[in-house]
Amino acid sequence: MLMGCLEGHLPIILGGDVKEFAWEVTNKCNLSCRHCYLSDVGWDPPNALTKEEGLTLLEEMAKVGPKDIMVVFEGGEPMMSPHIYDYVEYASRLGMRPVMTSNGTLIDEEAAKRLKQAGLVGITISIDGATSEVNDSIRGKGCFDLALEGLKACRDAGIHWNIAFVVNKYNLHEVPAIIELAKKLSQRTPRDPITSPPGVFLFHYIAMGRGRENMPNAELSREEYLRLLDKVFRYKVQYDGRLWIRPECMPHYWPYIVSKYGVEFEPDFTADMIRMCQAGIRHCCVTVNGDVTPCPYVRASAGNVRDKGFLEVWRSSELFKKLREPKVYLRPPCSTCQYLEICGGCRGRAEAWFGDCFERDPSCPWTQG
Repeated sequence: MLMGCLEGHLPIILGGDVKEFAWEVTNKCNLSCRHCYLSDVGWDPPNALTKEEGLTLLEEMAKVGPKDIMVVFEGGEPMMSPHIYDYVEYASRLGMRPVMTSNGTLIDEEAAKRLKQAGLVGITISIDGATSEVNDSIRGKGCFDLALEGLKACRDAGIHWNIAFVVNKYNLHEVPAIIELAKKLSQRTPRDPITSPPGVFLFHYIAMGRGRENMPNAELSREEYLRLLDKVFRYKVQYDGRLWIRPECMPHYWPYIVSKYGVEFEPDFTADMIRMCQAGIRHCCVTVNGDVTPCPYVRASAGNVRDKGFLEVWRSSELFKKLREPKVYLRPPCSTCQYLEICGGCRGRAEAWFGDCFERDPSCPWTQG
C-alpha cells in the first residue's frame, strides 16, 4: 500500500538541488554536553575558515538555488563565533533563509534582537529534558534555565523557534513532558499563518564523538525505538497545526507508521516530506575547516571548499555521487529493501557503528527483528 501511494513521486524525492545546508561556523562551545556528536568541541583548529572565506562560502551556496535555500548555522555553539551576526546578515542579503541551532545559554534579550535585525528567521534550541534535573544531567548544571531564557528571548523578538530533544535511554520518559513544555511556550508565540508552528524536533541519539565516551549504552533498544515511532505519530496527529512534531535521524518512521496506520492519518504525508535519508542528496554540512560532509553525523569528507570550491564539491564529488545512487552503492540489506526510496537507513548511524556510511543502519526495526 505504501509504495503504491508513492508511485510517481520517487524522482522528486531522490532528485533536486540542495534543500538546506549546515555550516559549523565554530567548534568553540561554552558547554560540555555528555552526548555531543563531536569530540573536539571547545576550540577552533588553526585551519578554520576565515571570515572572508566564510562569506565566499555563503555566496557559492546561494548560487545552488533555489533562492530560499536554508542555511543552518551550527557549532560548537554558533553564538561564540565573533562573525555570527555578519554571517546571518549576509546570508539574508543573498536571499537565503538563515536559521541557527544553539544551546540558547548565551542568548539574552539584546542578542535575540540583534539576530532578528540581522535577518535570522528561525532558531532551534537544544533542551534534553523537561526538567532541570534531567536536562542538566546531560548538558550541565544551570543549562535548563538558561536555555529557556534564551528561547523566550528569541520568541519575544519574533524569531520562529523549535526545541531539539535528543532521545536516549536517560530521557525517553521525558518525551511527553517536553512536548507539554513546548505547548505552554507556544501559547505566547505570535502566529504567522505563512510559517509552520513552533516545533519539537526529536532526534534519535547516535553514540558518536563525546557521546561514545560518556553515553555508549544510551542508544534505544528496538522495542524502545518502535514505541518512540508510535509516540511521534500520535503527537503529530494530536498537535497538528499547533506544534510541529518532527522525527530526526529516524528514516524508518515513514515505512513503519504509514504501513501501520495508513497515509490518510499522517499530517505531513506529502511527496516533499516522505523521502529517504537526505545526507549528500539534498543536504550537506560544511565543517569549521571547510570540509564538506553529507550531514553533521557523517564525518566522511567529500572535499574541501578551499581546494575546489563548494559548488564543485557539491556537484561532482564521488562520495555524493554514490549517495545519490543508493541502489548501487549502499550495502544490503538497505540496498535491497523494499523501503529503500523512503528510508535508506541513517547514514550517520551506519558510519558511527561500522566506520562506513554505506553500511546498513543497525537501528533498523526490520533487520533487528
